[in-house]
Amino acid sequence: MKIALINPPSPFLINDRVFLPLGILYIASVLREKGYEIEFYDLAKTNNWQETVKNIKKDVICVTGTTPHYLYLKEIVSLSKNGSKKLIAVGPHATIDPQSLVDIGYDTVVVGEGENIIEEALSTKEKIIHGTPVEDLDSLSFPARDLIDIKSYNFIIDGKNAVHTVFTRGCPFNCGFCCNISRKTKFRSVDSCIEELKFIIKDFGIERFMFFDDTFTLNKKWVTEFCEKISKLDVKWRCFVRADKVDRELLKMMKGAGCAEIGVGVESGSQKILDIMNKKTKVEDNTKC
Repeated sequence: MKIALINPPSPFLINDRVFLPLGILYIASVLREKGYEIEFYDLAKTNNWQETVKNIKKDVICVTGTTPHYLYLKEIVSLSKNGSKKLIAVGPHATIDPQSLVDIGYDTVVVGEGENIIEEALSTKEKIIHGTPVEDLDSLSFPARDLIDIKSYNFIIDGKNAVHTVFTRGCPFNCGFCCNISRKTKFRSVDSCIEELKFIIKDFGIERFMFFDDTFTLNKKWVTEFCEKISKLDVKWRCFVRADKVDRELLKMMKGAGCAEIGVGVESGSQKILDIMNKKTKVEDNTKC
């Protein structure tokens, strides 16, 4: 079976070649390991992408996308129906509103984490199927970054190009603006994370990293072990934190381990707005951070 995987264009972004489409690259790794013939079409920041889609002649096309991609996901259906036998949708919008994608012509829509169910999606007649969460994140192969032009993506940390990774899934918080579907947070082992960084350094020559976890500092014990081990790699990195999940001691340790920047989810300077968002933080937390 020949499978095409598509990362759609994102012209609504200032630059749609900043962060790699890791979700569907994880799916690509799973399919490749199972022996399927796959081809990845990265349509981010490409001209005449419609012709590219028209010319795809595969047994299956699997497309990812967020809600702002909806019109592009719809156009991909009209462009590809004649050339491929089956259309599958995965990713954030598929998870949040699967029926909307069934309604525009997708044969099967995967809700939630797709790695454990993507092979079933290839043959099922069901319109909407639900993935079972991956409990052991260390069991997943690294995303198939070799399928894309990784150096065409441009995110700068400490003056050099960076690549992003994800070490956790889920978040215990319930902020009103977030589409996260799991309140349970799962962590990869620190050793698994370090191995992925070493792999990227060796295979791609990149030594700058953006850790894309919702709250990198959620588990202080995990962060402490991570900082001890990443400090040996002599790299620079950036992460996201909540204002109430850092302290001076932790930040000093992170800086000593190569952390060059942090992104703090301040969201608002108004306590009323923070409460409406269900952020569970105080203005004072943000000011102190």
